[in-house]
Amino acid sequence: MGIEEVATLVEAAERGSMAAASRALGVPTSTVSRRIHRLELELGVQLVETSTRLFRLTEHGAALLQRAKPAVRELQEVMHAMSHGGPVRSQLRISTPQDLGGSMALCSLLKAFRDEHPQVELLIDLTDRQVDLTTEGIDFAFRAHLGTLRGRGTLMTRRLANLSAGFFASPSYLEQAPALNHPSDLTAHVMILPTFGWPWRLRHLETEEVLDLEPKASVQSTSFSFMRPATSAHMGVAPMPKLLAAPFVESGGLVQVLRKWELPAGGLSLLWPKSRLDSPQRRAFLDFVVARASDWT
Repeated sequence: MGIEEVATLVEAAERGSMAAASRALGVPTSTVSRRIHRLELELGVQLVETSTRLFRLTEHGAALLQRAKPAVRELQEVMHAMSHGGPVRSQLRISTPQDLGGSMALCSLLKAFRDEHPQVELLIDLTDRQVDLTTEGIDFAFRAHLGTLRGRGTLMTRRLANLSAGFFASPSYLEQAPALNHPSDLTAHVMILPTFGWPWRLRHLETEEVLDLEPKASVQSTSFSFMRPATSAHMGVAPMPKLLAAPFVESGGLVQVLRKWELPAGGLSLLWPKSRLDSPQRRAFLDFVVARASDWT
């Protein structure tokens, strides 16, 4: 399978037509068509549905594009840099949940990495869905989680830090809400809870008393991206990692309640496909994050 054929498919798919790809590549439209046809013959599947007005990838074509595009673009960047005598640039695609991606901690970490490696371009994908790192061409994914996150199949994982957690609410909410001196008081409050559950075994920091709690949700969300602003909007009380709540606490928008009761710690981990440590840039990013992320706790 030639890189020329695959690169032509990527170009046509991105530009939406063979004619547009021919202009970008500087070759006749017939050449674009022949290259894609050769690729289909070699793979034994149809990759493209075409007509005079339509260029649409088949299921096989979309799958190939998803896997091949990052590699094609990286190779093109390296070849262009070498041919022009400039520094070899590369791009890292990084996936992160929206709540973590919007934190100063992660933004500061990425800035520090770019300061040391200005030739590496970062593409940040903020999403709360579970991405498929291998098929979507993601180099690294940050994950905030409960318990232990283990790698599986072709994925590797590294726990970067423990994330301590607490209960948070806005001062305005607390002014008009019932007293909140003990975890049992939470039953009288509007609770904003995650749908993914939480091990509700609380421990008193001074007496070591352990309390199993089963709070009832008034509002639930699949992401801290909602829970954090919801508490700032005076909706109720929510548990969340202190890292994510810290900017709101510093600005006075949130306060931590039940401070003497400790929630089970969550974790912050980094995931990557085993095959993605084949470049100095990816190895440098992994080493950098592992060295710096422990400062987040």
